[in-house]
Amino acid sequence: MEWVLKLIRIAGVNFPGAASLVQLQAKIDSDKIAERLQKLEDPISYLHEDVPATSKEIYQKLSFNDSVNLNFDDEFYTKYSRPLAALAKKSFISKYMVLGSRIPRGITLIDPTFIMESGP
Repeated sequence: MEWVLKLIRIAGVNFPGAASLVQLQAKIDSDKIAERLQKLEDPISYLHEDVPATSKEIYQKLSFNDSVNLNFDDEFYTKYSRPLAALAKKSFISKYMVLGSRIPRGITLIDPTFIMESGP
């Protein structure tokens, strides 16, 4: 099937109406490749758009408390719930949850390299 698309692209350049469609397809392919490269270059920040801001706050807390167990206020967990969930899913952190609450009591840094990679 791939060879058919290649053949259509080659033939499409010779026809005025199809040339713009071939150019559009090339742009779409280029955008897909650029997105994949960005994901490879910065895999941590690609998890969620708020991971750099989250890691900055974790770094600040870590600089005051020299421990892998960190406790934040409820506002932090509410504001950064999605990036924290993404970091927990990739095993960078673990969350201490309380039965019946959606807000964790604290987090433990399992692999703190994400802080340096996402730029504190």
